[in-house]
Amino acid sequence: MKKKRILFAALDIGYRIELYTKFIQTHLSDQLQPESFTKFKLAESHYKTSYDYVCAVDKHSKVYVYFYTFFFFLYSLFRFDVFHFFSGETLLTRKLRRFEFRMYKLFGKRIVMHFVGSDIRSPEYLFWKDKNLVEFLNGNRDFPLTLPWQDALIKDSMDFADKILVSTPDLLSIIPTAKYYPVLIDFDKFVSESGGLGVSSHSDANDRKYTILHSPSNARVKGTKFIHDALEELKGEYKEEVETITPGIRILNSKKLYSVSRYELFELLKKSDVLIDQLVIGWYGLQSMEALLSGDVVLCYLESGLEKYLYPGCPVINVNAITLKETLTKLINEKKRLAASEIEAKYCMGEKYHTIENNHEPLLEAWG
Repeated sequence: MKKKRILFAALDIGYRIELYTKFIQTHLSDQLQPESFTKFKLAESHYKTSYDYVCAVDKHSKVYVYFYTFFFFLYSLFRFDVFHFFSGETLLTRKLRRFEFRMYKLFGKRIVMHFVGSDIRSPEYLFWKDKNLVEFLNGNRDFPLTLPWQDALIKDSMDFADKILVSTPDLLSIIPTAKYYPVLIDFDKFVSESGGLGVSSHSDANDRKYTILHSPSNARVKGTKFIHDALEELKGEYKEEVETITPGIRILNSKKLYSVSRYELFELLKKSDVLIDQLVIGWYGLQSMEALLSGDVVLCYLESGLEKYLYPGCPVINVNAITLKETLTKLINEKKRLAASEIEAKYCMGEKYHTIENNHEPLLEAWG
């Protein structure tokens, strides 16, 4: 049987492309041949990953990007059988998206649209939610979930895509016909690059202050200001007993993403006992998984109604703007630190529910 060629493109949020590619090369090389293309590439100092084709929009003029991507699109029509698009970004511009999709269908191609959050969830909604956390929890939710350009993206995807995947279950309220497919972690790469599980790195934990970390990838949509205020109150109450690590303070009032690189985050996780992921989005992501494997207690806001999507025994502690300080106070008073056996148990649960080796059926179905 002839191998299908699959292209992963064009924005790699969550570093999925390398993981999916490696899985295909290891387990499906007789069926699929993967290649990748990106319009956005982070510096290797942030996270080392590679792509077959790159046309970085921040490195070239708009004219260059337009012509490069158009000719790459023509080339792709004759080279690939399956197009797996992440984050709502396809090869061409938004104005040409329906034309692009129609050409794929005309040529008998398979389209997978894989949404991760702000591609179909309005950033304005998250900004509003971030500023009105308590009001939101008390029922004030009269704010649009999507913007007009996202409505167009959703419609195009529903009209043309063979399969739609979403990475957080709250997005199912926007596209009910989509399939929830959780964030995955590359255990081998994480263990090799982070220095291993948290058992050894937390071995001296009882000899230091109780340390709480909040390191947002985007301080504007994580409840960062609220978290910082709560931590300042706790530091005032507990004085020498508690230490906080809050690199997100540097980007709190800016549009900059990533308070630290992922490699810097790995080092911070070795020093911390608790990670506060976020209080806004309503689900946990890759950082929560990495923190659990590093030996941290993880606090994260999980939106009401989504509990059924949690895997059995999921150790993420659900907090919100109302319960955060109370939960932290309890952890501090107990000086709650994970034992080696607890970290190993989290590793086993994560391996079962958040690795591609054990959770690839939805991908195989999507790829056809």
